[in-house]
Amino acid sequence: MNSQIVVAVDLGGTWLRVLAAGRTGRRIFSLRKPATNLEQLPRALSRIFKSRGITPKELRVASRGVWKKEKRLALERALSPLASRVIVMSDVEAARLAAFGTLTPPLSPEVRGRKTKSPLPSGERPDAKRPGEGILVISGTGSIALGKYRNSFKRAGGLGPEKGDEGSGYWIGKEWLKKGPIPLPKGSTVRQIAALAPTVIRKARRDPRALVIVTKARAELASLVTKTARRLRWKGTLTVSWAGGVLENEFFRAGFQRMVEARWSPGVEWITPRQTAVEALCRHPGG
Repeated sequence: MNSQIVVAVDLGGTWLRVLAAGRTGRRIFSLRKPATNLEQLPRALSRIFKSRGITPKELRVASRGVWKKEKRLALERALSPLASRVIVMSDVEAARLAAFGTLTPPLSPEVRGRKTKSPLPSGERPDAKRPGEGILVISGTGSIALGKYRNSFKRAGGLGPEKGDEGSGYWIGKEWLKKGPIPLPKGSTVRQIAALAPTVIRKARRDPRALVIVTKARAELASLVTKTARRLRWKGTLTVSWAGGVLENEFFRAGFQRMVEARWSPGVEWITPRQTAVEALCRHPGG
């Protein structure tokens, strides 16, 4: 049985999610635990596999911090003793797979507009939608937008907590702390600060200070979407999906969606994510 097990892993800024399934898709186990450092991931997974008594045939990993090819390859090498085959991609790519059902080419900060030349299929209108086209915006611990239109891929945001990540859980928590209502111990981690976001969003229904922060966070994320669309030279109705704990909150997402719709006059088609990133990784043929 072990020889047919596929394990999918999603390492984000806050949570580590693991899903194991047989080749037929039967779920063997799933778990969620606080995120580990990227360097500690091989050891953390080794302990999980030993405790479950499995040796996966395939290990499919989506992680933060692996935009660059050399980082993906380094993580693949570190994980290689754990499975016969290891596939590593960014967590953003896995989230796009969950939303639109297709994988993007591996992107790095240096490759923001990968494009290949190909003619339109015979008889296809220039504004016709193609499979996998759309913009995914993520707001969890961090924030980023990644879009595909025709043969072009563009991104906005995703610069990390020290350089941006406006509208993210970390950003919301940081802005709340600036207001001074909740002191946090010196040296608090990004994860600890991001964990304040649900409280701020909940308070926004009745606390003007929290509402100001939430409104600005929505605006920052809406800006990521429209900025990506302009970089893609998108024409017509915009196709958008979402991921991340902040945007999973219905109250927060409703206000964000209204802002995007107000900024994009041709209209917006909202795509509800089909599944979680770790589920998409586990089910996608060949990773």
